[in-house]
Amino acid sequence: LVNQTITFDYNGTPIDVKIKRVIGQMTASASNRDAFFDPVTGQGYNVRLDDFGGDPQNYIDIEAYAFGIELPSFRIDLHSRSMDYLAYGGVPRGDVFPTAYTVFRGNLISGGLPQLFLSDDQKLVVGNGLTLNRQEAPIQVLVSSASPSLTPSILGFKLEASASITGLNQTIAAYDFAAGAWEVQDIRAATTSDQTVSVNLANPARFIDGTTREIRSRAAFKPAGPIFTNSYSAGLDQAIWTIQ
Repeated sequence: LVNQTITFDYNGTPIDVKIKRVIGQMTASASNRDAFFDPVTGQGYNVRLDDFGGDPQNYIDIEAYAFGIELPSFRIDLHSRSMDYLAYGGVPRGDVFPTAYTVFRGNLISGGLPQLFLSDDQKLVVGNGLTLNRQEAPIQVLVSSASPSLTPSILGFKLEASASITGLNQTIAAYDFAAGAWEVQDIRAATTSDQTVSVNLANPARFIDGTTREIRSRAAFKPAGPIFTNSYSAGLDQAIWTIQ
């Protein structure tokens, strides 16, 4: 805006003001945070900036002139002090937490969305439920979030989970928005103690909705063969994406 004229509305009357000079400083401490997408700016960030230092380190002084006339009688001096701000920057890189989950098949026993964020043995626990056919998994949990980038070089998904019994298979799938279908990424035997599985999604852009930036993954648990109980459960300790 330096040496530019902008128009202000003053009680319904447009007034041209020339911004002659801007002098200032803003000082902040930077800290890493989990990557996220900001719908207001349309950008992804992973760094938080907190102001510090008070007025000596954070100030803005503006020299301006009403009607664009550079004479002392038309001069306007603007000073900004006592600023308290929070800003974000960086690049969309790091862990992305789910913003929603759905128990698609099964019955919620305990826990909720926050239990999916950290590897802390605080779990979302889901019991087996009814299915429409024998091919469906009786436990299916869908998680979703918004990708901070539409064109990441790497998009991965990490699941830490366990089952209450042996004899179950654990399947990780990701939703391919280009194909409109789920794509299986990993199948293995579920364990009764936590196991962590990380998968990288090939051609990652297809797993991101180009309009909403939604990313979606599914964890499913199904008997690998005959089992000798009608009731079992799966506990999800962590379900997050990693983006670069």
